[in-house]
Amino acid sequence: MPIITVAMPVFNGARFLDEAIASILAQTCDDFELIISDDGSTDRSLEIAQGYAAGDARIVLVAGQHGGIASAMNRALAVARGKYFAPMDQDDIALPDRLGKLALFLEENPEIALVGGRVRLINEAGRIGREKVRPVRPRAVASAMLTSMAVIHPASMLRTEAACIVGGYRSILPFAEDYDLWLRLMERYQIANIADVVLLKRIHPGAVTQDRPQRAAQVVARTIAYLSHRSRATYGDDFVFSGQPLLVSAARFIDAYLHHCDGLDSPDRYHLSAFARYAPLLTTEPRAVTRPYLRYLAKTLRGSGIRQLSRTCFYLALHFGYHRWHQGVLARAFAAGKASPVAA
Repeated sequence: MPIITVAMPVFNGARFLDEAIASILAQTCDDFELIISDDGSTDRSLEIAQGYAAGDARIVLVAGQHGGIASAMNRALAVARGKYFAPMDQDDIALPDRLGKLALFLEENPEIALVGGRVRLINEAGRIGREKVRPVRPRAVASAMLTSMAVIHPASMLRTEAACIVGGYRSILPFAEDYDLWLRLMERYQIANIADVVLLKRIHPGAVTQDRPQRAAQVVARTIAYLSHRSRATYGDDFVFSGQPLLVSAARFIDAYLHHCDGLDSPDRYHLSAFARYAPLLTTEPRAVTRPYLRYLAKTLRGSGIRQLSRTCFYLALHFGYHRWHQGVLARAFAAGKASPVAA
């Protein structure tokens, strides 16, 4: 039985898939299985994966209808045999010692459930760019996670058992499945990074972070992931299971939370402002999201006074003006992200 399961979700990724698979097969640590989870590809991706699987017994191929990254990752997680679970993107390149370094860290630090490494960006042609640095120590990583993706998903490794205990990936939050999972892991376990570069992260026009509509959708989904984390921490339950449209449930949580909390810390202000900027466009009940936004403005002014006046006015302008200019962008983004659970 392999100690590591590498999970690679694939959807129409034929262009860079050969390089991604080859980088895993070339690892210095060979005690692994590679599960390629095809998510209903319509290009040559499945054919390429089948070719590699026919020549290497370490490769397991699973396929299903297109359902998004969360569905593809959960298919891999369901059949994973490894003690450790390592996500891998279809367009990235793992450095030869990626699996060995991350697995060794988890072996030596049993209190850590999730560890990541640094990445270097590359373009379509493979030219190497800047390095993306993340905090290393668990306390610093946990703090950074409240406002950013402090552990990079395709450069990470986690304990398979821990991923299953917290419920795996949730498809209700398109483009933020990884951030949502990390927050749920962080509530039970410690997380960390190592200071070594373990992956070449490819940046190209088809990537989520380079696509404007999808990037907007990712901002909203990460905000809701944070709010659901805050809901669990504050009230012991998660509003995503309320049965109401997700945006309305989030707005009602914000309203109740702001009514009772004494003050807003930096992560709260960061995510509440992002929610207020986009949410009114994505629900058929705009009043449900306007009321907590006005409460947020009042709470910010009372708590910070004149120091926050300019920022508060800026958020007010976003709420009543700027975001409406991009209504079409957001509508396309959430349609692409299977956002029916998000929109009312």
